[in-house]
Amino acid sequence: MDLSNISFDSSKQKEVKEKKEKAENEKKEKKVQDKLEERKRELYKRAYTKAHRTWTWIERWNELDDKDPEERNSARYGITRGKVRSDGDIVKIDLHHCKLTGGIHGLLFSIVTLRVISLFGNNLGGVVTDSFNSLPYLNHLDLSFNQFSGEFPESLLECAHLKRIHLENNRFSGSLPENIAEKLPELEQFTGQFNLFSGKLPDFQSCKNLKSLQLHENWILDSISNVKLPISCSNIFLSKNCLFGGATDLAPHLPEESTKNIQIFPQRTTEEQAEGAEMLLTVKQEVEELMKNMGSGATNGYYDVGAGGLVDGSGYYDESGYYYDPSSGMYWDPNTGNWFPAY
Repeated sequence: MDLSNISFDSSKQKEVKEKKEKAENEKKEKKVQDKLEERKRELYKRAYTKAHRTWTWIERWNELDDKDPEERNSARYGITRGKVRSDGDIVKIDLHHCKLTGGIHGLLFSIVTLRVISLFGNNLGGVVTDSFNSLPYLNHLDLSFNQFSGEFPESLLECAHLKRIHLENNRFSGSLPENIAEKLPELEQFTGQFNLFSGKLPDFQSCKNLKSLQLHENWILDSISNVKLPISCSNIFLSKNCLFGGATDLAPHLPEESTKNIQIFPQRTTEEQAEGAEMLLTVKQEVEELMKNMGSGATNGYYDVGAGGLVDGSGYYDESGYYYDPSSGMYWDPNTGNWFPAY
C-alpha cells in the first residue's frame, strides 16, 4: 500500500478544514463588525435629529464611514462628497425633514467647499448668522419651511455663484437688498413667498438667467411700474403685496414670453395694509430685541466665537480646556476645532 497518498489526502483535508474554519470565523467577525457599525450609525442618526448634535455628526463624518466610500457618499446620511479643492470634499448637506430645532450651527459655515445646503422642512428658527461669505462655492441654498426671522442675510451677496435661493414660508422681514441682482448675476431662482419682506422691489434685470421670481404673500410696497425683470424670467408671482398701479403700468417692463406665467393681482387691500404696518413694526421690534440679546445667552442660542458654534449661554470651559455646551451635551476641543459627545 502506498502510504504517501493517504498522507497527502489527510493533509489536503486538513487544509480544506482550516480554510473553512477561517472563512467561518471571518464571516462571524464581519457580522459582529457590521452590527457595531450599524449601532454606531443608529446612534449618530439619533444624535443628528437633536439640534446641535446634528452638526457634530457632520464634522465627525470621517470617523463614521472612513473605510467605505460608497456608504460615505450615501445620500441617506445627508452628505455628498465631490471635488472642489481635492477629492472627498463635502459639497452638499441635505438634512430636509429631519425634525431639527434650534439655529444653524456655526460649524456649517466652516465647511468652505459646500455647494448645496438644504435644510427645508424642519423646525429651525432664530436670526440666521450672517456668515455665508465663508462659503465661496455655494450655489444652492434652501432654508424654506422653517421659522427663521430677521432680514435677508447680507453675506449671501458675497456668494457670487448662487443660482437658487429658497427662503419661502419663514418669518424673514425687512427690505430685500437693492443690489441683489448686481451681486448675484448667476441667480436663476429666488423664492421668498409667505414671509414678511417689505420695502421696495429690487431691479432684477441684470440677472440674465433668472427664470423664477416668487415673492407673493409679503408686504412689498412699490409701484408696479418698478417691476423690472430679464427676458429669461418665465415665472413671476408677486400677488398679495402692497404694489400699486394697474396692468397698463406693468406691460412695458416685462418680457412678453413671461406673461403666461405671471401673477401680480390681487394686491392687499387698504385695510390689510394698515393692519400689516402695525404687525411689521412689532416684528421689527422683536428682531431688534433678539439681535441685542444674541451673545448674552438670553435667547435660545447664539454664536459663540470662542466655542465656534451655537450655544445656549450656559456653557463653560472645563479644567481640561474643553468647552462644554449643556444644551447639546457636547464638548468642543479648541486644539482641533472639533465637537464630540460627552458619552
